[in-house]
Amino acid sequence: VLQVPFLDPTTTLLHPVLPLTPVDFEEFGYPMDTEDFQALRSYSPYDNIRDDSVYPAVLISSSFSTRFGVWEAAKYAARVRERTVHDPTRPILLNLTTELVEENRYMKSKELALETAFLLKMMES
Repeated sequence: VLQVPFLDPTTTLLHPVLPLTPVDFEEFGYPMDTEDFQALRSYSPYDNIRDDSVYPAVLISSSFSTRFGVWEAAKYAARVRERTVHDPTRPILLNLTTELVEENRYMKSKELALETAFLLKMMES
């Protein structure tokens, strides 16, 4: 289960107009520097999806109110589905919401229920 993951730091950090990106340079590196860029690419989940691999089942959750763009989760899910071996017993699921999950008890409960159901189903199969 990936909750609001930072899956494409290489691309995101190249756009300093995005919220909090300049603050992230200190933690992740400055992508305009060749050495930092190569380091970012070496650990970027999006850039390291292997072709023709069998990935484990994954539930990726993100919302429009988060620090990282929802497009990262959508891009990651699409690339994993495109490049890896399809196995129906190991789904790559994407859960996007427009709600402020962090500030809403009902939405937190709903997200927790979804994650729990996913994990139980995957343990079952």
